[in-house]
Amino acid sequence: LLGQADESLTRQMLAACASFAREHRASYLLIEDLEHNDPLFSAAESLNRDGFRLFSPTGIQERLKIEFPPNPADYWAKFSSKTRNTFKRKQKKIGATRLVRVTEPGQIAEFLETAHAISLRTWQSDKLGLRIHTNAQERRFFTFLATQQSLRSYLLFVDEQPAAFLFGTQHKGLFSYEEVGYDREFSDRSPGQVLLVQVLEDLLKDNPPRVFDFGGGAADYKQLFATTTSTSGNVW
Repeated sequence: LLGQADESLTRQMLAACASFAREHRASYLLIEDLEHNDPLFSAAESLNRDGFRLFSPTGIQERLKIEFPPNPADYWAKFSSKTRNTFKRKQKKIGATRLVRVTEPGQIAEFLETAHAISLRTWQSDKLGLRIHTNAQERRFFTFLATQQSLRSYLLFVDEQPAAFLFGTQHKGLFSYEEVGYDREFSDRSPGQVLLVQVLEDLLKDNPPRVFDFGGGAADYKQLFATTTSTSGNVW
């Protein structure tokens, strides 16, 4: 919470948030995608004595991560030669690509416009609602991340057409995989995997994080790339 590892401070801050929620007659306080072994989870449990109840609407689920080796480039050794060749074939099949890394405030307007346009054509938007917006609130949020040097997002162009986006953050050695989507027009050319491989290559060659956190859920592609697991869930 607030980027601090001090468990006492975490408990004080959460108690203050909970009191604020109670004073304003909120139905619940949401802690999104909280890891079960995080000190914040035990802090939330400790609020039981103050009359709060803990509930996870999604239940505790598997959470996949990549913990990069001391020499980050050695990560690729975890894959068989057959799998590495498959990555190369998919890269060749998709055509000419261009990966754009987005970290600076001056890139945000173009990133949001492009990612929003892609998002309108993704399966996630059909099933879960639009993932990327272009409103003032979204711009403020992304600008804040960029000014804190914590934004690390990507756009993938195929034959100079916007094909896929990844909204990610990187802070204190942790890369968080927040949102991803691709234009269904490219779905027969594995744009999601091509994007992920290129993003990993970029991460490993320039300011590599210690950990790549896929977030909640255990999709097959996450299992392919992950090296370690934990558990997490939404907590009310």
